[in-house]
Order: sequence, then C-alpha cells, then structure tokens
Amino acid sequence: MNIIYPPLNFDCSRFFPFKNQSVRKNAPKKPGVYEFSTRSGEIEYLNGISKIFYIGSSKNIRKRILEHLGASGRNGGIKNFCKDHGCLFRYKLCSENWNKAEKELYYKFLSLFGEPPKCNYMKP
Repeated sequence: MNIIYPPLNFDCSRFFPFKNQSVRKNAPKKPGVYEFSTRSGEIEYLNGISKIFYIGSSKNIRKRILEHLGASGRNGGIKNFCKDHGCLFRYKLCSENWNKAEKELYYKFLSLFGEPPKCNYMKP
C-alpha cells in the first residue's frame, strides 16, 4: 500500500513563518490541525526524510500556536528546532472532528516515516 504524506485530503494553507506577528496575521481563530516544519534542513526519520517535526490541533489554531511560541510553552523541543533551523507553520481548518483529523494525520506520518514527528512526545 502506498502512503502519501501529507494525504491528498489534507487541503492545507501554505507555510507561514513561525513568529508572533506572522501567527497573529495568518493563523485563524478557528478549529483545525496544524504542522510545524523546519525552514532549513531536513529531519531523518527511520523510513525517510521530512521537514515536519510537529503535528497538533486546537479549537483555536491562533491561540494554540501562540502558546507554543510563548514563554510558558511546555514543549522545549519545538523551541530548540526553531532556534536551530527557523520554523514554519501551516494549518487546515476543520469545523468538526479536529481531534480526529489530527490523529489521522499523525498516524499517516507514523506509517510513512516509521516514527512520530520529532516533537510529538505524546500520541494525540
């Protein structure tokens, strides 16, 4: 079976800089799924290479991504990736079942690359 990542139904936005001003301007205050990617450099996974290092979801994408950027952001891995590589984000709006959409995207990534994105320390 051929696994495509991201799946064809992941009709997402383009990538935007993972910076406060850019998030405030480009991330919606709506539910959905989002990904973080390195701007430069690729990440080696067991079964391939990707720039994606985190997959998340929220009922308010803008608020959640800003939390990741804030001083109280608990995922230090995200901050380290951004410091070392510069980061980008993209999102897909999901008016319903955004948690389910995150799980589907996470497991597609896991199936293709053999391990979860580097900064996803817990399964969705």
